[in-house]
Amino acid sequence: MKPLKDYAFVRGVCHNPVTGLSVRELEERLNRELGYCLKLNINSIRFWLVQEEYDRDPAGYMGVIETFISMCRERNITVMPIIWNGNFITDFTEPDDPWYERAR
Repeated sequence: MKPLKDYAFVRGVCHNPVTGLSVRELEERLNRELGYCLKLNINSIRFWLVQEEYDRDPAGYMGVIETFISMCRERNITVMPIIWNGNFITDFTEPDDPWYERAR
């Protein structure tokens, strides 16, 4: 049996970047928050991509995500975006073609 890889070096948290801020406010907030990560030896962040935020303002939301990822990369913090995990399903119905088009 092949031994399992040791991922004990991964020190991660879940954190979603805040939307609705100016670029300057976002960068200031992320500098502070990512500074906490460095102090705590956090080296990986997972975050959820929020379809509703994207639908409200596609360019603005992608700007927040790109800024977040870039600032993490500058600090050698890896990121793992979660597209969808199904935690909030209350009444499942099979997605239809318009749903898939919107998600695309």
